[in-house]
Amino acid sequence: MTDLQKALYQYAQERLVLGLLYRNREEWEQAERETEQAQSRLEALGPEAAALTEQFSQRRLESFCLEEEAVFLAGLSLGLELGRG
Repeated sequence: MTDLQKALYQYAQERLVLGLLYRNREEWEQAERETEQAQSRLEALGPEAAALTEQFSQRRLESFCLEEEAVFLAGLSLGLELGRG
């Protein structure tokens, strides 16, 4: 991302995302709770399972962040395109 895109992305994260998430707050909170419970259950299976769970969680977070950035850039591109039309 360019510096401008990064600044817009950060602005959206800090000022817009939570408000938009609030629209689906109960569903989002339920998903977070269920994810944490599943992770705890997996970690309780032993050290190897805990290590794999941590590795999986980290890689999943990395891929989610990349996907989130791509969705932001796609939305920005659509907005710019609509603004030109």
